[in-house]
Amino acid sequence: MGRAVGESSLLERVTTAAHERRLSQNTLIAYRRTWLKLIAWSATEGLALETMPSERAGEFYVEATRGRSASYHLQVKAALALLLPRPGLPKSVRRVRCSQIFT
Repeated sequence: MGRAVGESSLLERVTTAAHERRLSQNTLIAYRRTWLKLIAWSATEGLALETMPSERAGEFYVEATRGRSASYHLQVKAALALLLPRPGLPKSVRRVRCSQIFT
């Protein structure tokens, strides 16, 4: 089993991937907030991001978006799709391969 990826290393890699996709600064800031929340949530749950099952990512999504607007739901889905390329997440978002993030 590989070693866990550090928070700063993960954020650096996914931020670089987001810049390569030419996301706006505001979008990147919003995604980064979601990524930080996911990192904190996964640590609390005792989960490693690189092996997190889709079902658990779905649980995070439900918790993170409860009572929020439709646009917030879309933003969180897109942020998760960039960070966690898994079946069931939006296919329209260009995804980063896990090997690009978790190396």
